[in-house]
Amino acid sequence: MRRRLFNVLAGVSLVLFMVTAGIWARTYWRQDQFQTVSRRYDFDTTPGRVWLDYSNPPYFAGSGYRARPVANDRFGQQFHGFFTIMPAPGGRSYAVCGFVYLTYLQPGPPWPCRFKTVGVPFWFITLLTGMIPLIWLQNRFTRKLPGQCAVCGYDLRATRDRCPECGSVPEKVNG
Repeated sequence: MRRRLFNVLAGVSLVLFMVTAGIWARTYWRQDQFQTVSRRYDFDTTPGRVWLDYSNPPYFAGSGYRARPVANDRFGQQFHGFFTIMPAPGGRSYAVCGFVYLTYLQPGPPWPCRFKTVGVPFWFITLLTGMIPLIWLQNRFTRKLPGQCAVCGYDLRATRDRCPECGSVPEKVNG
């Protein structure tokens, strides 16, 4: 049962890995943006990075999805480098290894608005979604030692007739 669940998890993770890698490649020629109906949250992609923006009070215009050609990185060239950081206007900004956190105050009109922005590099998301399929591949193609189940690798020294983990019956060796 656990083996089957891990296989399903690896399959889902592999699909997410492929989708993430595709979106990552797409970010270099198309910039996607999704704004929620509440006008508080905004999701964007820029070359190599995905952004989540929050505003208080609601600020973003409209809602829904739109795509446009890439003009430049999110804030000009502020975060172009791996560790490059420029201070946010009226707030704080941090950047480490492609991760970015910004908070700033935009003065009116019509009212002042506080923004919080988080940027996550696609290399990190792709790495996370690719780990489980790699573990699955390693488990699948690792050579099984004598005395182990040929299907799941369970130690069969105590139960030679049937694997208690996956239920398979090992082949009898004539000799």
